[in-house]
Amino acid sequence: GVAPRDPRKDDILDVLDLPGVQRLLVVNAGSQGDTLDESLGAFKRNGCKQTILSKVDEAVKLGPALDALVRHQMELRGITNGQRVPEDFERANAQLLVSASMRSAAKSAFDPQSLDLDFFFTPSSASGAEAAHA
Repeated sequence: GVAPRDPRKDDILDVLDLPGVQRLLVVNAGSQGDTLDESLGAFKRNGCKQTILSKVDEAVKLGPALDALVRHQMELRGITNGQRVPEDFERANAQLLVSASMRSAAKSAFDPQSLDLDFFFTPSSASGAEAAHA
């Protein structure tokens, strides 16, 4: 429950700096990639090396979460798929997670439409075209 930018974060985490205590960070699988990246970076600096990926059942895409975990070299201890703890906790299965991250149930609202392509590739003005070539 501590935000990565919370100025009290270091003091709060110092309480857990005890022999035999391993820190585990719980991250929301549905979070935006940059948010996950910031959180993992902030807590990794404080000695956290293990994670639980929560709300996997609510995530539209798993790719950003898995990408962030791999880039930060975090050990994934397990995942949660639902509100019941501990019943909805399961060990992480790399093959299933990668497979799930490579498919999407629906098109994204952010996928460009064919009508949008002219907008992306047509210069807005002559000076804009010259600036793009500079």
